[in-house]
Amino acid sequence: MKKVLLALVALGGVVVVACNDDDAAPGSVLAETGSDSGVDAPSCATSGIAELGRRACVPAAAKANAPLSIELEGSGCGSCYETYSCAVSVEGSAITISLRAEGCTPANALCDASCVAPRAVCAIPALVAGTYQVTATGEPSREVPRDLVVADGATETRCELGVPTGTVDLTPFSRSCTVETDCVAVTTDTCSPCACPTEAIAKSEQSRFDGAARAASSQCVPRDTQVVCAACPQATVTCGGGVCAIR
Repeated sequence: MKKVLLALVALGGVVVVACNDDDAAPGSVLAETGSDSGVDAPSCATSGIAELGRRACVPAAAKANAPLSIELEGSGCGSCYETYSCAVSVEGSAITISLRAEGCTPANALCDASCVAPRAVCAIPALVAGTYQVTATGEPSREVPRDLVVADGATETRCELGVPTGTVDLTPFSRSCTVETDCVAVTTDTCSPCACPTEAIAKSEQSRFDGAARAASSQCVPRDTQVVCAACPQATVTCGGGVCAIR
């Protein structure tokens, strides 16, 4: 963690040091030390603390036999004086990622009041082609498992967390058709456990859409309570004017 000294200002016999942490979340940290007789060196207590996982990402399809970097976010607010890392365990097709915090708080330290969730990048070792399930330690059980598909023809080696909308953008997917059987109904809202199909795309795009849906749903925040959903109405796909639709 790189910290850059920005200012050293004497205020009424108390020295206020403002530091900027290049790796930390936006916002400055103030350390208040010393007295009229001089400045005391800060004393720190460092400990490894397990943080509860909140959400993580997976790519649409990861490149086989290549390392993979995925981002993990913890719950609550990160501290100005903590750095975060990720521990990875791979057992068969089960991958467990855990967020760790290392804290070192100077004496008489002051931290700004902004709340930024702690994050770390998890280094997944090279995996052979197959389907794996990624679980973050401490997160509630998920309605939809976080599946990581690793494929020989894939090219992605990293993913980053974004805004957890869980919505799949259909703009890149073809809706072209000749007959109704060229179409398939899809659900674009991957975070809602009760979402029903609302759109239709070309059936030839099904595999690519499934990858985008996996990537979107992987970042959804799990619910603390179980949800009972009513059955979805029958979705009927149509092909009109060479374009897939649903009714």
